[in-house]
Amino acid sequence: MRTHDVPRVLHVLHALNRGGVEKWLLDVLRSTPPGSWSTEFLVHTTEPAAYDAQARALGAVLRVGPDTRQPLRYVSRLRQLLLEHGPYDVVHSHLHLFSGFVLRAAHRAGVPVRIAQSNTTEPVSGAGRTMYAALMRHWIRQHATHRMGISAQSAAALFGADWRTQPHTGILHCTLDFSAYARLAPRAALRQELGLPGDRIIIGHVGRLDPVKNHRFLVEAFAELVRLGVDAQLLLVGTGPLESAVRRHVDALGLTPRCTFAGGTDHVAPFFGAMDLMLFPSVYEGLALAPLEAQAADVPVLASHAVPPEAEVVRERLHRLPLEAGPGAWARVARQILATARLPDRAAAAGALQASRFGVAQSIEHMARLYGATLPDTAPPPRAAPPPPSRLREAVP
Repeated sequence: MRTHDVPRVLHVLHALNRGGVEKWLLDVLRSTPPGSWSTEFLVHTTEPAAYDAQARALGAVLRVGPDTRQPLRYVSRLRQLLLEHGPYDVVHSHLHLFSGFVLRAAHRAGVPVRIAQSNTTEPVSGAGRTMYAALMRHWIRQHATHRMGISAQSAAALFGADWRTQPHTGILHCTLDFSAYARLAPRAALRQELGLPGDRIIIGHVGRLDPVKNHRFLVEAFAELVRLGVDAQLLLVGTGPLESAVRRHVDALGLTPRCTFAGGTDHVAPFFGAMDLMLFPSVYEGLALAPLEAQAADVPVLASHAVPPEAEVVRERLHRLPLEAGPGAWARVARQILATARLPDRAAAAGALQASRFGVAQSIEHMARLYGATLPDTAPPPRAAPPPPSRLREAVP
């Protein structure tokens, strides 16, 4: 029985570092009407993370969870933590397969709403990993009251191909506040502000320098584009474990003068606004927010099939091409997209994203229903009409 006025919600994740899910949760925290529910984060590191200070400034409590490297002790220790700091009304786990441990502990601690969120389509390989995945999926079925994916692909990856027929299983999209994209300065001014060449085509990417983002393929596609005669500059926004390797690869291809490493930042909108085209050759994704942000800036995107079709909002701005086509084909398609470019209409694009299922108001409304929370009496946010099935463009090399 609740002993407090509003639901207490505990989000469980690795750390509040820069990433799509973390950015979504911060935008939800920033945009949720006061008094709707209280937010806490359970992280699994004692190292400071990029969003820790922002979360605390917005009123969230951060706690450090048990050591995930000791799974046999994890459930009992997390149950103890939940009882010590509770009672919690909701435990919302974003740890994919490891959510089995989290929700088993939450069930034993008497938490009434226990949500498993699938935020990725990362494949499972190897006998040991397959056995672990089977046990975790069993525990999720046994202990979760709700199972949510951020896309149809991510839901299928964790809950099975029949997820649509399972009770209390559905989609809870990652969402953002896209309003800043409507207020961006003109492209030329942004390039000057960011120190980017004003006379070159800007090919951009925003994302962690991590194997899943496939930067090696990205650099090779960019090299092919330059060989085709396109006077272009590569803009890479983000940091990560592969930064040194990517820099070496860029240098080996003689592209260092044509590549800008912008580093990590919480303010990515100006970088999107400076781009002519974004390349996004991820190996796998749950949803991917960067292509949505590019569309909010009315920038065309050439993405791999890891980005689900439902991520297209602005008509004909998302193009998809299989990685198997190779860097040369990606370069040829990129050149075709650039040749048919139109002037951006950022106000319309940002408005379309804000009103779509990926606007932050939509997930706040959905989360309120899941959490049993009451939002202030306001008119419901506008819902975008579903896209026509033939709208998504499959790029042809």
